Amino acid sequence: IFSKESLNNKNLYLQKKPYIVFIGNISLNKGIHELLDAMKILNKNKLNPIKLLFCGEYNDHIIDIPNDCEYLGSLENIDAMKLLFGADLLILPSKSESHPRVIVESIIYKTPFLMTRGVIELEKYFPKNMLENIEPNYIANRIDETLKNDSDYLSNNYPIHLNKIDNVINYLFEVYNNLK
Repeated sequence: IFSKESLNNKNLYLQKKPYIVFIGNISLNKGIHELLDAMKILNKNKLNPIKLLFCGEYNDHIIDIPNDCEYLGSLENIDAMKLLFGADLLILPSKSESHPRVIVESIIYKTPFLMTRGVIELEKYFPKNMLENIEPNYIANRIDETLKNDSDYLSNNYPIHLNKIDNVINYLFEVYNNLK
């Protein structure tokens, strides 16, 4: 976890605000095509379109990237966190989901997020943040709604301490010790 001061320092992404972000593998299973289609719908007839900045390992070919969307390639961790820190919203419309680390990072940096259902722990503390499906019209509506009411998509009740490295390591040691 980087300090907020280090993320503010020489953060060129802040000049691109407002923007939303996708951080993850660029693949069919991560819903990137549906998200790009949603951005076309979201920005149709808007005077001030919302930008989507997305980064990650490029696994599946993208045919058409809309004008207001920019693929940044694979980024170093500090640059990905600067991108996240400056974002108005993180969106992960995956077709299935585990517990993405970038969601924990968005919670720490107070960046609202939307993600696909599938992580019970996050569904419990962030029920409004869950995407029911990844159909482009639905995603566009949810992005618009979230940007208008972004504070509704943050939680002070989430037990972030459970995800700190010392706790995770202690839980892993406990599991391994019980296997003996």
